[in-house]
Amino acid sequence: MNIIAVDDERAALWTLEQGILGAAKQAHLTCFTQGQDALDYAATTPVDVAFLDIEMAGMNGLFLAKRLKEIRADTNIIFVTGHSSYSCDAFNIHASGYVMKPINPERIALELDNLRAPVRLPDEGVRIQCFGNFEVFVDGKPMVFVRSKSKEILAYLVDRRGASVSKKELAAILWE
Repeated sequence: MNIIAVDDERAALWTLEQGILGAAKQAHLTCFTQGQDALDYAATTPVDVAFLDIEMAGMNGLFLAKRLKEIRADTNIIFVTGHSSYSCDAFNIHASGYVMKPINPERIALELDNLRAPVRLPDEGVRIQCFGNFEVFVDGKPMVFVRSKSKEILAYLVDRRGASVSKKELAAILWE
């Protein structure tokens, strides 16, 4: 999961960073103090979740959220602010969440668990190794065959590359 955090106050950004890292240990987090830097980053790198302060010097967090949504519509926006007065504006933008300061990892984790557009991690799919030992991997994990003959049948079918095979032919190959 690729996350960005934007706050113009360095101390608040550091607190937010610690909260996000405490809640999403496997995430890739990039922090910004300027909204334009975050937009430049989002233009070249897909952002799954953006934690944005609303009141910032220069670019307002609401404007930044709209621009991020223009770049990638399924970016989850979570506003992090000390002001509850912006909640209506935030939900008009279809934000995924609204966190009041001070930040804690539990609240961040709750917001990440309830995203408007859940982040889907790419599946590795099925990989078949034919050199050396014949092995089948599903999502990076080796597949376990209960019977050795089922593994041999699959190896033969892979070798045939989709050509039809009769039961007699399989029997002759497997039990000579």
